[in-house]
Amino acid sequence: MTGLIATVLAVGLVLVVAIITARGPAPGEVPDTLTEWGGLNTGRIEDTIRSALGGLGPRDPALLELARHHAFDRATRDYAGERSPEGADHADRRTRLAPTWVGTSAERNVGFDRERGTREAEVAAQALALIAKEPSVGPPLVEVGAAVEQGRVAVTVVRGRWVATLDEPPFVDVAGGLWGLRGRMAPGVPADVLDARLRLGSSPGESVTRSALRGDQPDDPDAPLPFELELTLPEGSDPVTVELYADDQLVLSVPVRT
Repeated sequence: MTGLIATVLAVGLVLVVAIITARGPAPGEVPDTLTEWGGLNTGRIEDTIRSALGGLGPRDPALLELARHHAFDRATRDYAGERSPEGADHADRRTRLAPTWVGTSAERNVGFDRERGTREAEVAAQALALIAKEPSVGPPLVEVGAAVEQGRVAVTVVRGRWVATLDEPPFVDVAGGLWGLRGRMAPGVPADVLDARLRLGSSPGESVTRSALRGDQPDDPDAPLPFELELTLPEGSDPVTVELYADDQLVLSVPVRT
């Protein structure tokens, strides 16, 4: 008889638990969202920061590559700032990773240790607090790279102004003679905006030529304008650098002969 009573009580307890479970917890007793697990989605961190810094519209693949590359390198190898342990700075990385991109660019870097349990929103907020001195207005393009490795967070913000894209990387290690560039201007940029200055050694650059429209004017007035630029390099072994300026801003530096 005692065993029968115990069995009935056990069955009743199971039924009560089942009913409570089916009904679910009362409102407010549990969070509205489930706990997130796994690695962070750095793309979400990048999007949050970019939006807060005024980054709108289409992404710029070249600047995004520069930002992500440096952020990942800093987080992986645990160093801070613009210059890598090998001494490479933003200009060096741009020459290597985005040789056909013509424009102004500069980067800002922040880094910190991730607090245990924080997710994308908290990490982005902490990064933005460190970038609080970033000007609210600046070059029209802004790209963000974010990386999280072994608890280390690295965020790189690259701001820039796109002027043109070259058809191919510039020729370097040239002894002398005719040298040129071809490409297409960014939409709305005139074909003759580029002022080419020749710098011999450490001397100031001297203006030698300007870019010009290549071929005929496109039928579409909104189409990017094809341009070309040609100059004569001096013969010899002395270092030669070709610098391109647009509106008196340096937009490309090519160490043709080092």
